[in-house]
Amino acid sequence: MRIISHTISRRKLALACADQITIWVALLGSAFLRLGIGEGVLYIYSHLLSLVLLSLFYAATFYVADLYNPSGNIRSNRTILAIALATVAPLLLSTVLFYAHLPLRLGRTILVLIGGVVFLGTISSRRIISRLGRRSARKTRILIIGTGQAGKTLLDDIDRNSWNSVDPLGALNNPTSATETSVESWRILGDGNEVGVLASDLAADGVVIASTYERLTREMKQTLVKCRLNGIRVIDRFSFYSEFFGRIPCDFLTPEWLLYRTERLTSSFQRKVKRLFDFAAALFGLVVCSPLLLLTAVAIRLDSGGPIFYRQKRVGKDGCVFTLCKFRSMHMDAEKDGRAVFSHKEDPRITRVGKFIRKTRLDELPQLVNVLKGEMSVIGPRPERPTFVEEYVRSVESRASEDYSEKIPNYSVRLLVKPGITGWAQVNCGYADSLDSSRKKLEYDLYYIVNQSLVLDLIILLKTIKVVLTGGGV
Repeated sequence: MRIISHTISRRKLALACADQITIWVALLGSAFLRLGIGEGVLYIYSHLLSLVLLSLFYAATFYVADLYNPSGNIRSNRTILAIALATVAPLLLSTVLFYAHLPLRLGRTILVLIGGVVFLGTISSRRIISRLGRRSARKTRILIIGTGQAGKTLLDDIDRNSWNSVDPLGALNNPTSATETSVESWRILGDGNEVGVLASDLAADGVVIASTYERLTREMKQTLVKCRLNGIRVIDRFSFYSEFFGRIPCDFLTPEWLLYRTERLTSSFQRKVKRLFDFAAALFGLVVCSPLLLLTAVAIRLDSGGPIFYRQKRVGKDGCVFTLCKFRSMHMDAEKDGRAVFSHKEDPRITRVGKFIRKTRLDELPQLVNVLKGEMSVIGPRPERPTFVEEYVRSVESRASEDYSEKIPNYSVRLLVKPGITGWAQVNCGYADSLDSSRKKLEYDLYYIVNQSLVLDLIILLKTIKVVLTGGGV
């Protein structure tokens, strides 16, 4: 199911809905149990804002605690512990916040009742959903048109991700490029012109075109239209990757495909809302995190001496170069030879404090100043150094030549939007330490550029909080 522009699995949606029902049953039921129907109604009415805030705290905490992971085992001790912690944390947070503002305060007995009902209700609802899911579990059955390298890569990616909900029935030859075969022969079911018959016989739910649409025969195009009219979904491989993998392959991606999927970039209203959100979030973040900023600065100075901040040239929107500010996490002579070098997990250049602030992403906090200045956004692709950008977009021939190509295909597309402190690529694959990992990061960045929305930004923020709390950084 798609929420605005982001795909959310049915199981995750079912878990989220069940949790909200459980939470509100706990919120309302606790008031009735403690005060009775009459007084309970009055109590709920006078504390409605507190109850709404508490339900939002629970939703965010459950997400950060990874309780919406479809592969989670409800019977494992780890999951039970996560539910217990996610039940208690919002109660502690609300106690601190609400007692600072007495009109919002909830009674201690009611908070205890809420915690008990939420804990038991969450475990029960997950066991019910797990049983129903096993009974009704059915993967999406797809046929793939194209047996070239694109088709093979698609099949390999599906096979590598055994958790996904896709069942590849096989691949079909495109008659116009039948000699370009990379897919194993046992996975080839026949000719692409037979897609209608095979889709019906094999009860396929969808057809994925892993071939250039222009190279399909007229007969195949007409058959695909019939498939769609008969309720069989027909999509290209880029849309398939976007929906099922949360990334878009940078190889073979055409400007035409991007042209019709980047209308959000041209929305004046969305740009203004995003800028307003960035400014407010950066200002709020600097104020709230000021004690943390001070402690980090002191720790860096005590650990390795020298400057607290590290300033570096980065490439922003439309290729404009700006100066990025971070907390220094490496020794001062980290690049004494002047060459730009990838950092990695066991990099000896990283200081003791640097390991901690990189792992928790605290080194990124000073970039809130870059956000205030309008050079960056809170959410977006991470800005790269000019040296790396020049390397990635380096041409085989001159840029004016028809033979021009980028070292990482479509890398320049990520320069269409403002870079961010955190982004879809960061929460899904971490830092890049090689050309291949930079290519994979670009695929996640392309997904964000095409699907960007305030809802997706909120999801990325919650994922970032999860990464920070679990130490998922590099």
